[in-house]
Amino acid sequence: MIWGAVLELALISALIVGAAVLAWRYVQVKHRLRLFESAAEAVEDPMQVVRRGQRVLLSNPACEALPIKGRHPLPDWILQQLETEDERAEIKRLKRQIEAGAHAETEISLPLGEDGEETEQWFRVSAFPFIGKSQDTLWTMRNITLRRQMELVLRNEHKRFFDLLEHAPVGFYSVDGEGGFIYVNRVLAQWLGRG
Repeated sequence: MIWGAVLELALISALIVGAAVLAWRYVQVKHRLRLFESAAEAVEDPMQVVRRGQRVLLSNPACEALPIKGRHPLPDWILQQLETEDERAEIKRLKRQIEAGAHAETEISLPLGEDGEETEQWFRVSAFPFIGKSQDTLWTMRNITLRRQMELVLRNEHKRFFDLLEHAPVGFYSVDGEGGFIYVNRVLAQWLGRG
C-alpha cells in the first residue's frame, strides 16, 4: 500500500516536472518567435519566411506593401512579374539551390511603381534555407536600382573617356612595370607605323 502511494506521488511529481519543463520551453520558443518577428518588422526590405510547401509563415510590413494579392509566397509572386523565360529561369534556379540546402541570390528587374506609374526597378533576391530539418526558407528582396543606375553612369563615362582617348589628336599610351605597352591610342599607333 505504501509502495502504491510512493509510486503515485512519483508519477504526479514527474507529471508536474514535465509540465513545468514544457511550459518553460513554450515560453522560450514564444520569446524567440516574438524576437524574430520584431527583427523582421524592423527590416526595410521585403522579406518572407516560406515553408517548402509554399505556405507563408511570416511576412514583414515591407513585403505586405508589395502588390501581392493575399499571402502568396514571394518567389511565386516574383515569377508572375517576370516577362522573359531567362528571368524566370533565374528564380527557378534559386528554388533548386534552396531545395539542395544552399544559400542563393540573383539580381532581377521588376516593373514596379507608385501612383500608377511603373518604372523598372532592380532587386537582389536572396534565399536562405533554415538550418536543420526545417523546410523553411527566408526570402528577401533588396532594392538595388540606385546602385545599378550608378554603375550604368560609370560605364558610360568610362566608355566616353576611352572614346575621347582613342580619338584625341595627340598620342597616349600606358605601360606596365617592365616598360611593355598596355595601351596605345590610334594616333600614336599611326605615328609609330603600327596603325
